[in-house]
Amino acid sequence: MKKYIDNIKIWLEKDPKRTFKMFMAILGVSFVLMIITEIYNKNNLDNKFNSKTPYLFENSEAIIQKQKLQKKQKSMNEIKKELNYFKTKEMLSKNDSIRIEFLLDRLNYMKNEE
Repeated sequence: MKKYIDNIKIWLEKDPKRTFKMFMAILGVSFVLMIITEIYNKNNLDNKFNSKTPYLFENSEAIIQKQKLQKKQKSMNEIKKELNYFKTKEMLSKNDSIRIEFLLDRLNYMKNEE
């Protein structure tokens, strides 16, 4: 295998102009084929995914919504843990009562949020 790679390297380095022309021809042909396939896909109305951009955008929106939901769940769990701490506490001060009230309001707000 290494012998073939070395032979190809020698062949490519022997005539750099021919190598350049060959790679430019390959690049040109691939560019023309890409344009033809894009035109064909845009004319094909049955194809749901004419362009990949909307599909990627929809996926990114779904991922963002999932991350927001996970963040909300994590925040709600932290509030519940803190409320459980206050449940187990023997004596509550005035500041504790205010904090509990705030946490309950925040928890209810997060539950009612869409």
